[in-house]
Amino acid sequence: MTFKERSDLRYDWKVAAKQVVREHTFLLIVICMVAIMYGTEFDFVKSNTQNLYSIVKGERIEAGGYELKLSSERTTSEKVLDDLINDDAEAGQEKADQQLEEYQNSKLTNSVIGRRNGIFAGIANDISSGNLYMIFFDGIHSVIHSHRAASAIVVIFSMLISVGFWIFV
Repeated sequence: MTFKERSDLRYDWKVAAKQVVREHTFLLIVICMVAIMYGTEFDFVKSNTQNLYSIVKGERIEAGGYELKLSSERTTSEKVLDDLINDDAEAGQEKADQQLEEYQNSKLTNSVIGRRNGIFAGIANDISSGNLYMIFFDGIHSVIHSHRAASAIVVIFSMLISVGFWIFV
């Protein structure tokens, strides 16, 4: 292959590459962002797996120079979602109402979760008590009149939100 032929071949490759970049700019940017995310996220897989294992066993973990013991007890919100998965909306509503009542009767006025006054306090209480799941469930159930379908939609929606939050935040 002569120098002229190699030069023409390189020129053809450059033209083809520029055309691909022009036609697929958005796709290439998304691919690069996903590669960056996975490259940085999975660097911590080993430590996250070890921490999760320690949480399950109830052992102490070290974080930032401090030793912590994390509780593996499920939150009220997770228990309400479990009740929706098991098609027991009444039990979920009871748990959410009980937790909301506990927040309202709480003597702690300076705590983040459990505040009694204000719009953001109400939102935080609804989320942490699982009442938000029940509000969505009641709304979907009133439209489609099926407990199982409404439960499935709430569970799938909550999974999508948590996966999206995990990926993007």
